[in-house]
Amino acid sequence: MIPSLQSECCLLNKFNLWVVMRRVSRLCAFAESCFKEKELTMDPTFRLFFQSDLSFEEILKFHHGHYAEDFIKNIWQTNGITRQLEQVEENNSIEENLISVGEAHHLLNK
Repeated sequence: MIPSLQSECCLLNKFNLWVVMRRVSRLCAFAESCFKEKELTMDPTFRLFFQSDLSFEEILKFHHGHYAEDFIKNIWQTNGITRQLEQVEENNSIEENLISVGEAHHLLNK
């Protein structure tokens, strides 16, 4: 699942929605190809990027050894969710802010 773009998103103000969704589709295809590489999927930093809600800065801090050894264990015990769901989007549920790869392809083919 990919977060949907909000109407006030700066990308949509500067780019056509079709162009943005095409980029999202290609990014999804790239990510899927990355998941086929065993070396990548075994890398904790790669997994944190794709399977947690940590910020890029937090992932880099982990990568550089700024967190305790049990950091990853605690992340996986919460299924990658480190923040309260209300913090993700104040007015909408997570489900309202997600778009599937299939929906992205559908939008591209309109």
